[in-house]
Amino acid sequence: MQSKTPIGNLSIDLRIGETFCVGDALIRLERKDGRRVRLLVQAPRTTKIQTPSKPCAQECASSPATGKEQSHG
Repeated sequence: MQSKTPIGNLSIDLRIGETFCVGDALIRLERKDGRRVRLLVQAPRTTKIQTPSKPCAQECASSPATGKEQSHG
């Protein structure tokens, strides 16, 4: 039998400059402008980061195949 990885949800309210961690990644809210925010993601170079191909994060979250993988660092 295959083991399934549980998927969880977490909502976090942040102020500009606040940081939180997901695994080995550090995520910081850099700025907010209307309905858009700029996040800084610091992660090991081996971590794959997928960004949405459109400016809608909901699409990326619901369908990972719609995003683009980027290397960083």
